[in-house]
Amino acid sequence: MFLVPKGEIVSVVNWRDKPHRNQYRRFSKVTQELKMPHDFFLGETLVSQAVWKEITQTNPSYFKDHTSPVENINFMEVQTFISRLNRLTNHNFRLPTETEWLYACLLNYPADFTQRMDEYVWYEANSKNRTQPVGSKKAGRLQFSDLLGNLFQWCNAAPESPNPSNQPIYRGACWQTQGLWVDTAYRMTVNQHFKNNTIGFRLAMDV
Repeated sequence: MFLVPKGEIVSVVNWRDKPHRNQYRRFSKVTQELKMPHDFFLGETLVSQAVWKEITQTNPSYFKDHTSPVENINFMEVQTFISRLNRLTNHNFRLPTETEWLYACLLNYPADFTQRMDEYVWYEANSKNRTQPVGSKKAGRLQFSDLLGNLFQWCNAAPESPNPSNQPIYRGACWQTQGLWVDTAYRMTVNQHFKNNTIGFRLAMDV
């Protein structure tokens, strides 16, 4: 895990400059202050199938490869995994909040990463229609791989989020995302029991 330093970022998203999905058509320009009052740790990579199997003795992934990220797991199964991992390690791992995820993502990638996407991101154009080994793309400025790409990532709701508890959030992009949609700004919600081969997760931990 690597440290994400405390700080503050002002994120400005102009939806008029982006391809719109229906839920975003009401927006124009949105300014968000991302305040991180404390350092926190974030997993260098997505959780791999090898790690999941070590803790659960199962591998539910569709694209089976112990070096690739675990997928086909729902939000509640991730919570169970984390609880078991914490009991075994005596640590307090958790999912990052979506605010933490976005903050880390904005710090991690250079401003021009969309022009150099193949260096950093597994997405539709280069993924060969499947997940790829964790850490196999170039890490960003904070040394994190796949904050965008390879798999979408489950996040905990931020404390101020109005999101219903049974509608967890996932962020990022995945192996089948078109380049046009590889973007830090998009957020998706789904039922807590939903799972498929496009969503995985990484761990976070307080300092």
